[in-house]
Amino acid sequence: MIRRPLHASVVCAAVLAPACDVSSTVGFNGTALTTASCAAESSLSVCDEEPCVVTGIGAATRGSWAVAADDESVFFEQDGGVLARMPVRGGPAVAVRTDLERIWMVALDDGYAYTTEFEKGLYRVKKTGGEAELLVRPTMGHTLALAVDHEHVYVTLTDVNQILMMPKAGGEQTLLAGQSAPPAIAVDERHVYWVNEGTEPRSGQLVRAPLGDLTHAEVLLDGLDSPRALALGSDDVFIGSSAAAYRVKKSGGDAELVTEFQELKWMIAHGDTVYLAGQGGLARARVGDDTQLVDSRGMLGVAANCEGVFATGWFEPLLVRYGR
Repeated sequence: MIRRPLHASVVCAAVLAPACDVSSTVGFNGTALTTASCAAESSLSVCDEEPCVVTGIGAATRGSWAVAADDESVFFEQDGGVLARMPVRGGPAVAVRTDLERIWMVALDDGYAYTTEFEKGLYRVKKTGGEAELLVRPTMGHTLALAVDHEHVYVTLTDVNQILMMPKAGGEQTLLAGQSAPPAIAVDERHVYWVNEGTEPRSGQLVRAPLGDLTHAEVLLDGLDSPRALALGSDDVFIGSSAAAYRVKKSGGDAELVTEFQELKWMIAHGDTVYLAGQGGLARARVGDDTQLVDSRGMLGVAANCEGVFATGWFEPLLVRYGR
């Protein structure tokens, strides 16, 4: 295990005020789940321990990564540039936005859905619908993966090797340069984590910074083999490469193989269980247990709430729920 300060420059966007917003804050990710967040009798907690059922609940755009869930609804991309929401157990889909353009990811907080759109930037819209607000359109790079806490939104600018942080309502940006193609980012109640894919074999990194303060970023683990996915459990960080998922304790230590998995694309974690989406389908895995393949159809995006796990189809226009 390697833990060292990340010596990278922090710069602010020139179009904004010159001072960087790096004040510390305590927050949480509205889509992150811990063992305390779902009751033992909840669908997700039960499905962590025993087999459950996959049900088709809608038709997401084929090959879309964009899916997120809160307590009541699942948000996903429909054909025609529509961000829609649907009750978590299925039902009529309601349009939230109808003007999406090359959406990449969606994340939620109590009131808003945030979207990264490849050439347009970072937007938010009320979860009930309405006019979308442009929060930032970077002068360089494209907005890809994102996560939110109480106060801030964090975005990967993968193609220009930067992490962007800004207040959720808009305002001053902080840009952390010196990364290496960061493809995934997530937050828990204390930190924001991301992975750097790297440009050479085994040059990937797991990086962490306090919420609201990218100036104190530190490398927790390096020598990783092209990490592309990231999920946070209650005590663990799960890291996905193209063919396997690994676990490292948030308190430190070496990476441990969780499972091999064909063409892994995205992950979500609950407690010490991680759900994997990729060409191999949708699977549930835990260190020391046999991996359960719950659906063999290729999946791309994956999200979860206490009602279950939601995934979007890679090759088919699928939106499925894994639960009781």
